[in-house]
Amino acid sequence: MEKLLGKVLVIDDEDQFRIALTKVISKHGYEATPFPSAFAALDYLKDHHEEIDITVVDMKMDGMDGIEFITRINELYPTIVPIMVTAYSSIDTAVNSIKHGAFDFISKPFSPEQILYALQKSMTRRSLLVQNKKLKAEAERSLKILGQEKSKIHTVVQCMANPLIVLNSSLEIVLYNPYFENIDINHRIKLFTKITDYDSEFINQIKTLVNSMIENKTLTMIQKEFQIEEKFFQATCAAVITDHEIEGYCVVLNDITKLKEVENLKNQFVSMVAHEIKAPISASLGYIYLILDGYITDRDKILEKLGRCKERSETLLEMVNDLLQISRHQTNRLNLEIKPVNIREKIENALEFYAQEMKKKNLELAKEFSGANCEILADDKSLDMILNNLISNAIKYTPEGGKVSVSYTNDGDYGAIAVKDSGYGIRKEDMPRLFTEFFRCKTKETSKISGTGLGLSVVKKFVTAQKGTVTVDSEYQKGSVFTVRLPLSREQRTENRE
Repeated sequence: MEKLLGKVLVIDDEDQFRIALTKVISKHGYEATPFPSAFAALDYLKDHHEEIDITVVDMKMDGMDGIEFITRINELYPTIVPIMVTAYSSIDTAVNSIKHGAFDFISKPFSPEQILYALQKSMTRRSLLVQNKKLKAEAERSLKILGQEKSKIHTVVQCMANPLIVLNSSLEIVLYNPYFENIDINHRIKLFTKITDYDSEFINQIKTLVNSMIENKTLTMIQKEFQIEEKFFQATCAAVITDHEIEGYCVVLNDITKLKEVENLKNQFVSMVAHEIKAPISASLGYIYLILDGYITDRDKILEKLGRCKERSETLLEMVNDLLQISRHQTNRLNLEIKPVNIREKIENALEFYAQEMKKKNLELAKEFSGANCEILADDKSLDMILNNLISNAIKYTPEGGKVSVSYTNDGDYGAIAVKDSGYGIRKEDMPRLFTEFFRCKTKETSKISGTGLGLSVVKKFVTAQKGTVTVDSEYQKGSVFTVRLPLSREQRTENRE
C-alpha cells in the first residue's frame, strides 16, 4: 500500500476546479477532501483538525473568503498549513495573503507540478510546526512539576534545544539553560537576580513580553517576534500556575531566522518576478492597442511592432522555463535523456539564434573548435538551455563594441565548452554566490540589465546532473570565462586515445 503523504482540504466554490484539484492531489499520495465553502470546511475541522495537515483555499468565495478563512485557521489551528490559490493574482493579493498567514500563494491556472511542489514544502512546514508545538507542550508539562522533581526538570531544561528562562512572581531568574546563556554572551545573567536589573536589547524584549502578560493579567500563552542584529526570534511566554495562582513565567525562544529568510526571499522573488513580467507585458500591450485602435496602419510598421511583442513574449517564456527547470530539479523530475550529441552543431545553432542581438550591440564574435568530431554525452534539450543561458549572459553583460568568444576543446575524457566575454566582469565578493538561485551581481553597470538571477543556477544544476562541471574565471571590469565540461562519447574517448 502506498504511503500516505498527508491530508489536505480543498476549499473552492467552483465545482469543476475543486473536483479536478482534488483528483490531482489524491492521485499523488495525498488524501484530499473537497469543500464548496469555507464554512463547511471549518465545521469539518472542529472534529478533525488534529489529522489535517494542509488547506488549499481559493481567495474569492461567497460568504467567507480565503483571507478570512486563513485568519481563522491560524487562530484556531496554528499547526495546519494554509495555501492560497486565486485567479486574481497581483503583488497586492500575494503580499496580503502572506501577511494574513498564507504559507504559499499560487496563481490560477497552475500545473500539477506547481501544486505538488507547494504541498511538499507545506508538509515540511507542517512538521516544523508540530515539532515546535510538542517542544512548547513539553516545557509546560515540565514547569508543572518543577517543585516536585527539580533534578529531572533541570536535566530536561538543560537538554532542550531551545533557549529557555524561568522567572518567579518577583521576576527573579530561577532557571535558564545553556542555550539561553549563550544567546546573549555580552550580558551574563545570574540566578536569583531580577531580570529588571539587566539592560540589553535581548533581555529588554523578554521584559516587554513578560510585562505584557502582567498588565493584561492573561493566563494564556502570548508570543512575540523580534529582531536582534541579523537574527530573528519568536518568544513564547507562559504563566507558571499553581492552585490557580501565578507563581512565575516561562519564556521559550525559537530562532526563526531561516524561516524569515525564506519568507523574505519569497516576497522579494514575487516582487521581482512581477516587475520583470510587468515591463514586457506593458510594452507588448501598448503596441497591440496602437495597432487595434488604428494608430498604426502601415504593414511594415505593424510587423515591426508585432516582432517586438514576439521578442518580449519570448523573454517571458524564458523566465517561466527557468522557473520550471528549477522546480523540476528540486523535485527530481528532470527526465534527462543522455546520448551522443554533436556539440559543434549545437554551438553553431545557438550563435545563429543570437546573431541579431550581437549585431545590434556591434559585438565581435570569435569561435574555435578543436577536433573533427566534437561529440559529447548530454541531454539534447538541456544542452540547448545551458548554451543559451551562457551566450545570452555574455551578450547582456558585454557593452557595445565588445567581444564574445565561444570555443570547444577535448580535455581528457571531457569536452570543454568555454564562453568568454570582454564585459563587466564579476567582483571577487560575488563569486561564491554566483550560482545561487535568485542571486544577481549588483553594480552600477548591471543595475539596468533585466533578469531573474535563475539562469546560472539552472546551468549549474543541469551540468551537475549530467556528471559535468561548470567553472568561472573572471576579473572585474575586464570580462569573464564560463567553462562547462561534459563527458565525451565513448567513440570520442576511444578516438582521442588512439
